[in-house]
Amino acid sequence: MGVAHDQQRTVEQGHGRIATRRITTISEPQWLAHLQAAGAWAGLRSIGRIERRREEQGEMTEETHYYLSTLPGDARSLGTAVRAYWRIENREHWVLDIAFREDESRVQVGHAA
Repeated sequence: MGVAHDQQRTVEQGHGRIATRRITTISEPQWLAHLQAAGAWAGLRSIGRIERRREEQGEMTEETHYYLSTLPGDARSLGTAVRAYWRIENREHWVLDIAFREDESRVQVGHAA
């Protein structure tokens, strides 16, 4: 029995690094039903895995992230959504760091850390 799934591989090169992403999604109704047994994931339509490999200055790092998603089981859609999220996250971090000099703060009292 085949499992309803989709895959995509992307390779990007720039700024002295090579980033490879392998995205896999599963939208198999039986698997999703198993995860939904308690009804905890309203609107669940797919599960996904993104494997990232980054090569920079002769060093390589690898990481894997897993996702529960309301998106259809399309690897490209999941990859686009995750990249858009991190684009926003990185932009906000830049504002906090430049405008508020957040990274320069050495305060470690209470919840300041």
